[in-house]
Amino acid sequence: MLGHSSSRRHVRHNDNEPCLAYSSSMNVHRGYDVIGQVFTDHFKAAAHSIFKLGVFQNYIGEHAGLSGRTWEAGKFDESMQLARSDPRYISWMRLCHESPASITRAQVVERPLTPYTAWELALFAEYQKQGAEKVYFTEAAHLLGKAALPDSDIVIFDDQRVLQWLYIPDSHGLVDGGTIWDAAEGDDISQFIALRQAVLDQA
Repeated sequence: MLGHSSSRRHVRHNDNEPCLAYSSSMNVHRGYDVIGQVFTDHFKAAAHSIFKLGVFQNYIGEHAGLSGRTWEAGKFDESMQLARSDPRYISWMRLCHESPASITRAQVVERPLTPYTAWELALFAEYQKQGAEKVYFTEAAHLLGKAALPDSDIVIFDDQRVLQWLYIPDSHGLVDGGTIWDAAEGDDISQFIALRQAVLDQA
């Protein structure tokens, strides 16, 4: 699940939304494999909490595979059966269950739901059934005037480090790398902590 390398990240906002100001001392990692390993390392190191916030509605670059195509064909039960047998699903369940941290996921959704988002929410419900994650969804309309959403997904590890995925421009979710904020290195991540609260308050 997965761009710019400037000293500040853009945010999606309107005139009624506050604009998030990010630290300028962030650490940018380029490349799918590189940031994938960074994510895994931080995930495995987390001891208390992991929070994942999704803001994209159509991850075209994120291959949903046969499960996603089956969902779009209206075969919903079969789609989830295929998802549960997917090696990526099995690997993610194992990773989550081996972690001592509590894992919370919040997905921001826009109406009407895209086919991908509908499939994704069903998949996240499977994660919750398996006890791997606590899953919430928040309607984007409910956040207007309350929170400025980042332009890509974020992960907060132990309230100490934040990963924001970087995507290839106009790719709808094809990973190009990621940016790390680390409180231990002096980065201010309070905006992300406040964003998490604002999103969960509306879930």
